[in-house]
Amino acid sequence: MSTKLQRLALVAAAGLCAPAFAQDSVSNTGAGLPGDALSPYDAATQCADYVADLVPFETSKGNTFGIVPILKAPRVDAAFFNNLLSAQSISPDVLLGVPSASPDYSVWSMPGQGINPQNNSGAGSVAGPANTNQFALGFTDFGGNYNGVVGAVVNVDPNNPGRLYVARVQSAVNGNSSADNVAQIGYGSIDADGNQYFRADDFGVGGGAGLINVSDDNLFRTRLLDRDCGTLNVISGNPATFDGTDAFDVGFAGGALVAPNMGPASVFGGNGIVATGVAFAGGEYAYGAGGPTTKTAAALSGSTTRGTLGYSKHNLLGGNGVSSFGQLNQDAGGSTRIINIWEVNAAGAPVGNLGFTPPAAITDNATGVVVNAPQWEFARYRSQAAFRGGAGTVALTRDPATGATLATAPRDFVGGQPNLPLNDIPVLRYNPSTGAQQWTLAAYIDPTNTTNGKPICDSNGMAIGRLEELFDVTGGAPVGPSLSPAAFDAAGNVWFIASVGFFDTPVPVSQSASGNVVDFDSALIRAIYDPATFSYTLEKVIELGDVFRGANSDRDYQITFMGVADGDSVSSGTFFSGNVSEEAFGGLNPASLDTADPRTTAGVVVNAQITYDVDGDGDFEDSSAGNPGIDEEYQVLLYIGFPGDTGVFCDCDGNGTINIDDIDCFVAGFLGGDLSTADCDGNGTINIDDIDCFVACFLANVG
Repeated sequence: MSTKLQRLALVAAAGLCAPAFAQDSVSNTGAGLPGDALSPYDAATQCADYVADLVPFETSKGNTFGIVPILKAPRVDAAFFNNLLSAQSISPDVLLGVPSASPDYSVWSMPGQGINPQNNSGAGSVAGPANTNQFALGFTDFGGNYNGVVGAVVNVDPNNPGRLYVARVQSAVNGNSSADNVAQIGYGSIDADGNQYFRADDFGVGGGAGLINVSDDNLFRTRLLDRDCGTLNVISGNPATFDGTDAFDVGFAGGALVAPNMGPASVFGGNGIVATGVAFAGGEYAYGAGGPTTKTAAALSGSTTRGTLGYSKHNLLGGNGVSSFGQLNQDAGGSTRIINIWEVNAAGAPVGNLGFTPPAAITDNATGVVVNAPQWEFARYRSQAAFRGGAGTVALTRDPATGATLATAPRDFVGGQPNLPLNDIPVLRYNPSTGAQQWTLAAYIDPTNTTNGKPICDSNGMAIGRLEELFDVTGGAPVGPSLSPAAFDAAGNVWFIASVGFFDTPVPVSQSASGNVVDFDSALIRAIYDPATFSYTLEKVIELGDVFRGANSDRDYQITFMGVADGDSVSSGTFFSGNVSEEAFGGLNPASLDTADPRTTAGVVVNAQITYDVDGDGDFEDSSAGNPGIDEEYQVLLYIGFPGDTGVFCDCDGNGTINIDDIDCFVAGFLGGDLSTADCDGNGTINIDDIDCFVACFLANVG
């Protein structure tokens, strides 16, 4: 450590606390495998509490977010660093003014440290804040016979938004060891209180010593903060193996249950409610707070239901409901062309519903392009997605600027196939007071001119690339789809994963169809909403190949995979409407924020594969499955959110370069009580939080 960094450390040591970083990590073995992912079967690590700090970065339009690998999948296969992720979600709600879920959290700041008791060296400890914002997130993962659920309750000090306090829980497993397979699990949803919902059935189960297979379709809720952290929660045919978990009695005649959504406890009380429907047959909606659920067809707008449910905390139809759900329906001709929305009361019962069908030709109000698709269907519900998740296929919210209802679901052109590459994302704006409907496009790959994919823009309004067919990225395996399901944030922005092509040089938006593509990739895209013109402009958030310096691991990691499709359909591991929080950061009113503001969501989660450059040679080589080297590759859940003012403030001397001179500047300001140079978190006082804020910013941005 340089003498100037030591000087900053001495300030922290003077009765204060040193900075803390967390869960991106690499092992201390220096040998590649086995890495440091946790075992889902180790009773000693069913729960792990740690701090995770965001690294600031800019989108293509210059908006600053923060990113961190917040959860790693567990590990069961000795040939790989950890398991594959399937469906994932973040809570739609946020709790305000609550204490941290855990009293203490592990912290570390160098490679080799972490929470694995065998393959990490020891970490420090820091107390959780007493007054926080709280949300939750989670996923299912699989490997060999294993299938399980992981969740986390996350607390954030609103005065230091770049730091996350994570209470990780192995929510459920399908056996006592990797030899067992008594349930197959699909996901699901979670609320801010840590109530996590998932589905289990008996498809392909193989039994386990002393265990009973589940039978038929089942829905479960694990209360993460009620888990006994010293025992496994085995989902089986015997409730005696459950821990902190509620089973729901749901049965549909002639139809299988789709992966569940839920109504959060913050809206419905108690532990919240489960909400589900039927896949590929029938037309019932089931809901309930626990035990037997209630089933009804009163929510149906079309002949049959398709796909998983979307949820919004808002009353979207102008009635007296407390929240709303949405699901795809088939029309009388058997085509999936209806977005069905229904309001529910405080018990979850439907109190009104409407179905919405877009026109064949829709104009993109940002580009003027008209996509005319007489043959189309809403999509992303076929194959395993109904049972494995995610939730939901439909996205819903309220436009805070106009009070109108916003709804969306992806379409395929020339429907009937599960892997078509020509897609768009139409958006409905509905006025409950007048009944007026408007439609525009958040995204499109024009079926009449496939190079006319919607442009992706930079901060100057130039096109840096465009949406492309997945075929152009993969070469044909898989073929499609090219656009994931979409999600709304609190401002009505639309988020999704897409196959893209980036140009060698920016071009005017009007010339994007003739731009010279030199990089075909997949990327997380945000379509920024303009309520005045009811239009969307695209920006790139992250893409394959992006490299970030892990704040805790002190190692670069590269994003090496984000997917939309599997071999024959949409991937359950891609992006769904449950991947974005419908709340703004810190309970802010989204109507008071510019729609491009990063605070318009409390968080976004993305399933990604990342590779750590452990040896620092810049090559990001996967050393699993017999490959040489010591770099480590993990399947992780990335969290993207508002990082606070970090990334700007640590240029303390304002010369446009972040270096050791800024440390001298900050220390002088801290000791002298100068708010302009030492109030890093901007709360009007100078204290320990400003040291943590400055150091996190400095280490993330120093050249």
